[in-house]
Amino acid sequence: MNITIYYTLENGILRFYFKALDARLFGGEGSTGYCSSEKEVSENSSLSDIDILACYAVQAASVADALGIDRLQLVSVTKEEYDASDEEE
Repeated sequence: MNITIYYTLENGILRFYFKALDARLFGGEGSTGYCSSEKEVSENSSLSDIDILACYAVQAASVADALGIDRLQLVSVTKEEYDASDEEE
């Protein structure tokens, strides 16, 4: 099983980028919206892939809950895709 999670880590901030499907906030059924979530981490810490995956799981669950959608309706996207969505609006 392959799991791909896109994130950035800059200046002690770990950011995840999401595409949210069918969230009322973005127009409901059939809609697509973009959002991000961030977590402050120690700049001196070395995060393993497992640490990042665990952090992603918690952040994704929180975002899905806040949007009132199922976790499976969130897709991890690159920062570039997230930024491009901002330009389209």
